[in-house]
Amino acid sequence: MAMLNESALRRLFRARLKTVSTLPPEARLAWEGRSFTPPDPNPGDLWVREFVSILGESKSSTGFIEATGTTTYAVFTPGTGGTEDADALAQAVAEAFEAGQSLTADGLTAIIERTERAPYRDSADDRGSSLWIFKTVTIRWRVFTPVSS
Repeated sequence: MAMLNESALRRLFRARLKTVSTLPPEARLAWEGRSFTPPDPNPGDLWVREFVSILGESKSSTGFIEATGTTTYAVFTPGTGGTEDADALAQAVAEAFEAGQSLTADGLTAIIERTERAPYRDSADDRGSSLWIFKTVTIRWRVFTPVSS
């Protein structure tokens, strides 16, 4: 059975993410399959980690692959500083993926079904020190793509 092109799916979402004007520089964006070391936690520093999960995938009788899943962006800020910049970035990311819109590229069409922001969580190190705290923005989507012959 033909399967969804996950690389194309990630490119689709990253292209939209990169339209957020307050996004940190590329070196502070952590993608799957890319080597990344979190920076030292200095006040005002932010970084973003992406997680893509395909929850279900099927081929329809009309010749399309349909998949559902989530893309989550975790916005990290130092645990010793304020959260104002991270709050603003999480809001901007959520607004870039507003429910009801469609994203299209590489033969994929993604429909954004729902976008949610969650409260801050602690990212304590092995000594229990809160070097970073993070807030997640989770985008629930449905993707359609023609089955390639």
